[in-house]
Amino acid sequence: MATAVGFDTIFTARSKRCQASGSSSISRISDFFAMPDTDLKALYAAVGRAISEWETLEAHLSYTYSIFEGRPVDSALLRDYGREARIFRTRMEAVRASAEKYFQSHPNQEQEARFEALVSKAEELSTLRNRIAHGMVMGQQASPGQTLYSLIPPSHGFHHLTKKDGGESYSYDSKEIEAHTDSFIKLATDVQKFNHERHPPYGARNP
Repeated sequence: MATAVGFDTIFTARSKRCQASGSSSISRISDFFAMPDTDLKALYAAVGRAISEWETLEAHLSYTYSIFEGRPVDSALLRDYGREARIFRTRMEAVRASAEKYFQSHPNQEQEARFEALVSKAEELSTLRNRIAHGMVMGQQASPGQTLYSLIPPSHGFHHLTKKDGGESYSYDSKEIEAHTDSFIKLATDVQKFNHERHPPYGARNP
């Protein structure tokens, strides 16, 4: 995640448009920082927690893959899975391919649809993960002694993080990031439940 306190070309262009319209300095800042933070540490903490919780979700999805492969939570298999499928999209392709074989030998349309819904949701949330992980913290003085902070896309990543996915620019504060993190946690919990139904944790297994 890139970090900066100041303005890049994205803000400069937007600022000039606001100046032309006669807006005040504070209104221009509020327009750019749609959901600003005054606590820089809170924003950084929210970003870090979001990335960590996303990795927890990915770990549970890797365990799903290992269960489908008949080698639940096998460390060598999981290392190979991560090495061969280096980006999220290809990892999900690997999980889906393994699921197809699994459900051929364990037919259950309801559970297969449930699995697909979990993976589809992960793919949907991956856009939010990328925006948080590759966003840039920006700050601007709103008044003497007060600086507003927000997570925005950097200029070099603007297309990849916004227009490429058909979305718009974004400006997140810590509360909004925390809400996205809650979505990561909920899905991780759902995937974990799916896994435990097929490979119960050690303490829950019959002796």
